[in-house]
Amino acid sequence: MPESPGTGLVRQIGTLGWKVDGWCTALDIQVAGQPDQQRLLALTDELQHRLTELGFGTHIVERPNGWTTWSTSGAEPQTASYGLTSRAVGEVLRAFVAGRPGMRVYAGIGRPCAGVSGLKKSLAEAQEASTIAQAGGTRTAVQHIDEMGMQRILFGWYASQEFADFAATLLRPALTVDRDEELLRTLETYLDNESSPTVTADVLGVHGNTVVNRVVRIRQLLSVDLDDPDQRLAVQLA
Repeated sequence: MPESPGTGLVRQIGTLGWKVDGWCTALDIQVAGQPDQQRLLALTDELQHRLTELGFGTHIVERPNGWTTWSTSGAEPQTASYGLTSRAVGEVLRAFVAGRPGMRVYAGIGRPCAGVSGLKKSLAEAQEASTIAQAGGTRTAVQHIDEMGMQRILFGWYASQEFADFAATLLRPALTVDRDEELLRTLETYLDNESSPTVTADVLGVHGNTVVNRVVRIRQLLSVDLDDPDQRLAVQLA
C-alpha cells in the first residue's frame, strides 16, 4: 500500500505557511500504473487550475503516483455537500483525462476536520478512499470516505496480512508460469479497463487476439469466473 502522505506533508505546513485554519477537507489523486514522474510534474499546473475553481488546489503537493491537496473553510461543511463535492471532482477528472488515452486517474475525499491534526486525519481518509476508487475499473472515479460503508470493511481486509496470504494463494498458479509477469500485466490492465480486450490491447500495444488468448489462459490457471462480479473484484484486489 502507498505510504500515507499525511506525516511528511504536515511537517511542511508551518514552514511554507499553508492555510490550515478552519475545517480542512483533503483530496488525494492517484494515477494508476507506473506514472512518468516528469509527465506528472508537467500536468500539475493544469490540474491545479481545474481544482482551484472547486476550492481545492491552492496548495497542491506532487507525489510519486499523483497529487494531494485540500480545501479550507471557516465553518464545518454539511454532510449534504459531500455528494456535490464528489460529483464536481469527478467532472474535473473526466476533463483532465480527456485527450490522454490510457491515462487512469482516481480521487478520494476525506471528511472535513479541524486544524493541522484534522488535516492529517482527512489526508489518511482521502488516500484510503482513492485506493478503493480504483476497484471499479473505469478510467476515472471519485470516492468520498463517508460514502464507502461496506467498502471500508473490505479495505481493512485488503490491508491485512490475511488478504496478502489470500492474494498469494489465488495468484500462485499464474505466478509459477508467468516469469516475466506478462499474464498479470494483461490481467491488471484488462480489469482496470472494464474487461475490454480492445482497450487492453491498445494500452499494452499488442493485438486484440493476444489479449483474448492471455485472458483465456488466466481463467484456466486461476480457475476463476471473471464474469462474476464478486470473483472479478477479488482478483482485481489481489
